[in-house]
Amino acid sequence: MGADVPVFLSIATGSTGICSGHAGDRGELGDQASYYPTNLTPIAGSQPDRRKRFNELRDDFLLGYTHNTARAYWSDLEQIADWAEERAKDVLRLTEQDLNQHAALLRRRKYSESTIRRRVLVYRLFQRNF
Repeated sequence: MGADVPVFLSIATGSTGICSGHAGDRGELGDQASYYPTNLTPIAGSQPDRRKRFNELRDDFLLGYTHNTARAYWSDLEQIADWAEERAKDVLRLTEQDLNQHAALLRRRKYSESTIRRRVLVYRLFQRNF
């Protein structure tokens, strides 16, 4: 193999091959999907039903806000959802104790009190909405 010839490793089969031509060319690679299987691609993998439901409810909740507010609230809710998933908690059923634990984590990470209050408030508003 020449030094300037791209080589790929197939995730699905573990075999290597030579990539020739443009990305759209089939060349020696065959079908492009064969070396990017959707079941092994984290972005394309299926989300748990809880997270899908949360995403739908979050998006509906944010429709009534201006662009910048919706972006900030989206980020707040996304971070709370990630925190909940890391702890195997249902983001749609977080308790006051869960929110206090999340706030304590943010304090340990030196977030400002106004940011912590906003995140908790946004989640409470979101929770009332569904």
